[in-house]
Amino acid sequence: MAIDYLNPEPDKRIKRELGASNGFILFAAPLLFIIPVVFAALPQPVGYVLAAVILYAPPLVSWRLQKTAERRYGLEGRIDPHVLERLSKISVRRVVYLLLATVVLVWFMPNRVDEWKETRSVRERAKATTDAISVSEACVQWSEDHGGRFPATVDELPAAVRPLMKSVEETREAKFIYIGARVGRSDGRVVIFYSSSDFGKRGRVIAWSDGEVEFVEGVTPPSPVHPLR
Repeated sequence: MAIDYLNPEPDKRIKRELGASNGFILFAAPLLFIIPVVFAALPQPVGYVLAAVILYAPPLVSWRLQKTAERRYGLEGRIDPHVLERLSKISVRRVVYLLLATVVLVWFMPNRVDEWKETRSVRERAKATTDAISVSEACVQWSEDHGGRFPATVDELPAAVRPLMKSVEETREAKFIYIGARVGRSDGRVVIFYSSSDFGKRGRVIAWSDGEVEFVEGVTPPSPVHPLR
């Protein structure tokens, strides 16, 4: 449909459709601040990909609406100056939005992901330390009741803590790995179990034969043959 300059109605329709194109950019602007915060908490890289799709969708939809309006009303070569000015503003806003979205995805969101991972790691580490203290107390109590020796197998551990423990050889999921089978109180200060998670290669929660529990950064998992002293 070509523009009939004796009938201003098509121009109104064009401006209305271009307004919708412009609206996609303006209403999408808050997403630049919301999406990185929300999607940083999702498993990566799924969260990052979803954030990219959502952030880049508005300018693509806006561009599509603009092209549809141009084809529908035959704007090429006979465009109203006011419409041309509006098209220029929309194009500038679209470019600015794309640049900001790229900055968010390349710089801001990776930082948010790292911050969220660090926060989650600290939270998981604190929970593992609390659980390790309870397990260690039960193991030390068992040792005191059995002549200073720690249980020979995971099955001999107190029933309350047994589900949290596994031996080095076992493949099942468990929060802690027990290596205290060859350890006695007379052997000095050695490790009786440690966390199966290294919390993003930051370290492990270690439980000692004297009952102390601590987080040790960058520690190599000890073994039953060579316990950490």
